[in-house]
This record gives sequence, structure tokens and C-alpha cells, in this order.
Amino acid sequence: MEGIDDAKVAPAVDVLMGGRPVGNNVVIVGGGLTGCEMAYALSKQGKQVTVVEMLQSVLSAPGIVGYTIQDLSALMAQNHVKMLSGTCLEKIVEKGAIVKNKDGEQLLEADTIITAVGYRSDDSLYKELQDYAGEVYSGALSATAGSVPQRGRCPKGQKSAGGASEYRQSL
Repeated sequence: MEGIDDAKVAPAVDVLMGGRPVGNNVVIVGGGLTGCEMAYALSKQGKQVTVVEMLQSVLSAPGIVGYTIQDLSALMAQNHVKMLSGTCLEKIVEKGAIVKNKDGEQLLEADTIITAVGYRSDDSLYKELQDYAGEVYSGALSATAGSVPQRGRCPKGQKSAGGASEYRQSL
């Protein structure tokens, strides 16, 4: 996307981890939980925040509980967060973000643009190790508590992937 490498563009994780300063006029691309929670928090700091969501409503991803949607939506409204649903980011320009919806294109002036659009899993290492090591865990999130190896141990006959056992021992 044109302008995505501009210095004013920051991934949500960088902002959340405190690694990126945020200006006073903010556009957040992505109206899921991360984007909306960031919008609320930044608005509480006195920043002017606009959330851009390509779907027809914010907080519409599967699995978001109804009262979370109601409460967070009310908090954002109370703090004057501007919501643009059914709107797509077209490009980043010097003055901010060009967005497009059914009414056409418009410039959203911003000194910070935060991308909160989620991630795609890169499971190439998992696939590579699966053929080599036999049984491979794809992550603790997908394993049950009882199936996760104890610190420093792999189940009998199972190989350590990339020093994971050694890492666990250092915890």
C-alpha cells in the first residue's frame, strides 16, 4: 500500500509495547477489539481519534461478547472517538490517510496512523519440523494444559524444536 512505510505509521503492537510515540491526531485502521480499545485509551489521553473499519460495523468479529460491544462502544462515544464503518484505507499521504467508502474518498488528517488489522500465522517452521521431528506442538494456545511439556522436558521420543527445551530450562 502506498505510504505504509511512512514514519507516522505504527503497528498496534509497537504502540502497545511503548515503542512508538503517538501524536495528538490519530487514525486507527481496524475496528476490532485491539483497535477500539486503543482508540478509547488514546481518547482518554486527550487525543483526537478516528477508527476506520472496512466492515459495516466495528467490533463485529466472531467471538466478541455483546456486552463488550455495548460497553466499549458507549465509552468510545463518550470520549468522542469518530467511527467510520464500511470504510477502507486507500493510501497514506503526507497529511494523513486517504480513505474510501460509499460516499467517496476523503482525507483524514493525522500525525499518527496505527494499524490494528490482525496477523496471519506463519506456520512454515511448524510444517518443516512436523516431517522431521514427528510430534510437534504448534503453540500453547492450541494445546490443552495437560499436553504441554513440563519445563525442560519433551515427551519421550520427541525432539526439541530449535532449542525450545533449553529455553524452557532458563525460565
